[in-house]
Order: sequence, then C-alpha cells, then structure tokens
Amino acid sequence: MILKRLWKPLIVCLALGLTGCGGLSDVVRYEAGITRVKANIPLTKPVPVTPPAPALAAQLAKAGFTTFLRQTGDGPVTGWARRGVDLGAPQAVKSVSKVLVTAAFAVEEAKGTVSWDTPLTRVGGCDVPNALRPLTPAMLANMSAGFKFRENQTISVYASPNWACNFFAQPVEVKSGVRFNYATAQTHLLGLHLSEATGEPLDRLVQSRVLGPMGVDLDGWTVNQDGDVMGGSEMLLHPQDMLELGRAFRDGGRVDGRQIVPRAFVRRTTLSRYPDAGRPGIGYGWGWWQTNLGGTPVHFAEGYGAQVVAIVPRTGDVYVFTAPTGGLVSPATHDARMAVILGIIEAGLD
Repeated sequence: MILKRLWKPLIVCLALGLTGCGGLSDVVRYEAGITRVKANIPLTKPVPVTPPAPALAAQLAKAGFTTFLRQTGDGPVTGWARRGVDLGAPQAVKSVSKVLVTAAFAVEEAKGTVSWDTPLTRVGGCDVPNALRPLTPAMLANMSAGFKFRENQTISVYASPNWACNFFAQPVEVKSGVRFNYATAQTHLLGLHLSEATGEPLDRLVQSRVLGPMGVDLDGWTVNQDGDVMGGSEMLLHPQDMLELGRAFRDGGRVDGRQIVPRAFVRRTTLSRYPDAGRPGIGYGWGWWQTNLGGTPVHFAEGYGAQVVAIVPRTGDVYVFTAPTGGLVSPATHDARMAVILGIIEAGLD
C-alpha cells in the first residue's frame, strides 16, 4: 500500500536522477507512520449541476483540474468534472482542512471551552519552550509561532511518536506572534490543543461542531502514531460539500437560518492578520487567504495542488476547484493552477 502511494514520486525522482529528492525518505517514513481513515459516506446533499461554457471547460481541463463548481447566491450550480472523474466522489482537500479546525475552535471559544488568546504552556504532553512563550492558539492559527520550520520538509516529524515534542524541539527564529511563517505543523498543534481541551477527537469535533450542522459529512482524515487526528491537511470532502462550506462562510456562518460558526469569527477570516504573507497582493488569517481582484475582495481556502474554496462577497459567488494531489505537485504547477483560479474568478466579476 505504501509503495502504491509513492510510485509517482519515485518515478519523478528517477527521472530527475534523484536530484532534489532528498526528502523522499521523509515521505516514506511519513506514509509508513500514518493511518488514512476513509468513512466512505455518500454525498449528503447532491444537487443538479449545469455544465459551464465550453471555453471554460477547456480551460479547466488544460490547467489540470479535476472538478469545478460555481454558485451565485442560491442560484443554480455550474459543475464540471474531468473525464473519468466522479463529481460526487470525495476529494483530499489538503490545507482547506485548516479552516475546519479554526472554525471548530471558534465554536468552542464561543462556548467558553477554549480561548484564542490564552497562552499555551503544554500541548501533547510536552512543555512549550520558553523561546516560544507566550504562544497562543491565535498565533498557531495565523502561522506566527516563531518556529524555524520549512513547509513540506521534514514531514516525517508528523508521523513520529511524540510528534508534538519533536515540533517543540525545532529551532526558534523569532518571538511568537512577530512574523508569518506558513507551516502546517502549527495547525496540527492547534487541533491537538483543541482535542485535549475538549476531550474529543478532532474528527468528531469538526463533524459535530461544524460540518454536521451544515448537513455535511467529513469523509476522511489522517491519524498519526500517537492516535492524533492531523488537522492541518489530508481531510476529505465531496466537492459539493466544499461548496456548502463556502456558502456558510459567505453567509456569515449561517445555514438555513441557524448560526453554525460565530459571525464575529467569520468576519475575522475576511481580514488579513498578515497582509504580507509572502505572496504579492495576498494576505492570510485564520486559515483563509485574502486578496482583491479588480478592487473586489476575495477570500479563499487553499490546499496543496490547488484545492480551493473561494468566496466573493460582493457578488455572492462561491467557487470550488479540485486538482490531482498524487505524486509530486511542483510549486510551479501549483502556482500556475492558482493563477488560473484567480483569473477565472476575476473574469466572473464582469
């Protein structure tokens, strides 16, 4: 099974003469140390879709996407799937998972169970090092913990026993809360803290606090050797369920007249906590990215390979994009797909 997961990265490394594949051993250790859970739940709220214009369908296919959805307000849904892809099949949404964790935390904060601003002293049975203190959940949610940690490197740490202790042993570059440094590790720690504070597994929290009240089912997640659900990535949703998530955030956290996610928190996600997040014209806050297209604010959750839920509040548009994630999706490929996504959204503003 592990070799089946790794055959594409192996082929790429062989084609490159193994140059630049020093992290492959980490990938092997990671895949050997995790368990991928699939619930295999059928799509909860299937809705009919109408095909996009042929030119848009061709553009999506050329850019390598697998599925696409767009809805304006409560209007009809435009939908497309690449040939051979089932639009009703669950997709690994990668870092879109982060918004599920921050939303679940916001729900618990409203109940008084946790607080964004209470300094953390111990997570996963490990003391927070003095060099990181004060470290708060808000800093983890906004990628400013101060770690010297490179995204997509040393990923075997995720799957190692006592993984939280290993993270806290990473070098510290700056005081927490000072500088943005995107690292999925920080959302993993946030999810672990939330699980410890509530006494519930993270998958159950996400389902019961966020997705279930939306009429959506979490269809998969990843568990490491310590039995912890990894919240920063690897969760599975159906594309239409991703659309429902986007609609909920577009509507201020409400679904069918019921407040699911606190409105004040949803408002926070539209404002960049770090306007300079290392990407020209794009900021970051609470698991969401924020930008302006033609002067129009756009907010999006983004996962590896270009898994995206995007919201355009002015028009009421919600977009969903998914793309292949197997093998090695290069930064150039990811960035090219994101450019296509933003171009499609901007063209839809006319």
